[in-house]
Amino acid sequence: AAAAAAAAAAAAVIQPKVEGREAPAYQPWLDIPEGRCHVIRVRWAGERCAVCDADADTDFDQLVSCDGCGLTVHQSCYGVPEAPAQDDLWFCAACEAGDGPDPGRAAPPQCCLCPVAGGALRPAAVAPGLWAHLTCMQWIGELSVGDMASMSPVLGIEAIQRERWELTCGVCRQRCGAKIQCRACYAAYHPLCARVAGYSMEVVEAG
Repeated sequence: AAAAAAAAAAAAVIQPKVEGREAPAYQPWLDIPEGRCHVIRVRWAGERCAVCDADADTDFDQLVSCDGCGLTVHQSCYGVPEAPAQDDLWFCAACEAGDGPDPGRAAPPQCCLCPVAGGALRPAAVAPGLWAHLTCMQWIGELSVGDMASMSPVLGIEAIQRERWELTCGVCRQRCGAKIQCRACYAAYHPLCARVAGYSMEVVEAG
């Protein structure tokens, strides 16, 4: 009886350690940066904004191009308060951080929300070293930016509904990243995958 009591006491001490073992944290925003996804490489049009995809260019909201990677964006879309003078160099945030496409540098940053490479990236606040497309930020409802003037950093990634991460994109056929859905047919896709595929997207007010 004494031996049985001792064994039971030992089990009581050991068991909580097994039951209390923590499951791996759910961090789907790390799947793409850590290589668990096929990256899609596209050619970004130099005459259109990489954020809104419009080609309108006005004195108050000019299209500016990065002298490092060639990225073209509107001042308002990317957070460029003053357009660079004709002879001045301007670099996007990725190139400024030293992560641009120069062959001598490390691989350029990758959006943690979709598999499309390049584009208008800003740092993501969810973890150091992560980046997000401003296009993804605009289309995914849970997201915002910390400062509208600089359009950075991208906030709210950890608040994205789990279902968005677990849906499969109807264009690239991958589960990684956060998807949006069509209100009419519920098709799921990454915003930039849809744009690359030529889909027409528009925001419809609920009601």
